[in-house]
Amino acid sequence: MSADNGIYILQSLDGYRVIEAGAIENLHWHHVCCKNPDVIEEEEIGNDCMFHEKCTNCNTVDPEVEQKDELSPQMLLQYFGKCIVYDTEGEVLEEATNIYEEIMDDDFGIIEYGISFIRGWEDKFFPDSERKV
Repeated sequence: MSADNGIYILQSLDGYRVIEAGAIENLHWHHVCCKNPDVIEEEEIGNDCMFHEKCTNCNTVDPEVEQKDELSPQMLLQYFGKCIVYDTEGEVLEEATNIYEEIMDDDFGIIEYGISFIRGWEDKFFPDSERKV
């Protein structure tokens, strides 16, 4: 059985962020419903009890995605949006190590992919609700 998780560090022009996450390949998924998709998860669209995604700009429910080489600003925001921003690589590596040790101290703790840097956003500001990418 695979844990499919790791501790991931993202560097952007405004600092460093760190998370523990699984399915990190999702960072390359791009919604293709409109020119500037803003996709959120919603409960109970329609008559089923499943979670759905909905674009707040074009109202498309469960929009199509395509995988690209470049990182998706929408997915970066989803994964790293609530992170503390660190000023230096040393600070973020210290926090990544703390996260790692906290997880591994648990009797069932596992980090399959260790600590890794996500490359491809070093020359851009982190996407946020005020600054559309």
